Amino acid sequence: MEKIDYKILINQFLDGELEKKRERELFEVLAHDEECREYFKQVNLIKSVAHEDHVEFPGDLEERIMYSVGTLSEKQKKTSFFGNRIFAFAAYAAAIILIAVSVHLITITSIYKRDLEITRTQLIKKENSLDKFLYNMLPEVKVTNYKLDRFNYPNGS
Repeated sequence: MEKIDYKILINQFLDGELEKKRERELFEVLAHDEECREYFKQVNLIKSVAHEDHVEFPGDLEERIMYSVGTLSEKQKKTSFFGNRIFAFAAYAAAIILIAVSVHLITITSIYKRDLEITRTQLIKKENSLDKFLYNMLPEVKVTNYKLDRFNYPNGS
């Protein structure tokens, strides 16, 4: 087995979780391997110091903790009523105002669009009537059959 596996066995032994048949194998390794023995000593020392420094909590500690939690929650309730609720109310009010302004702007834009379309249609109608008027004002043109030869130009040159 590798040394890492023996470290696991050492930890299990000191925690009281190692099987009896594996204890014999662990002690044989500890008898022959100096590094494993050092690791065993260090972990055992740490475990014994941890048990010595064990401090009992005062009996009323749980009661004091529960009282302070209750006191904090009361303070939080008061703060949330004046702090967080006002902020939430302001955010909702701002959102409603923005929605109302957006709807108003969309309505105005659609009215302008409709008016622009009506004006464009009226201009096109006026332009068409002006075109017809100008077309009808032009004198009538008569086209005659005129034969051109090489030396006879209409302008006399």
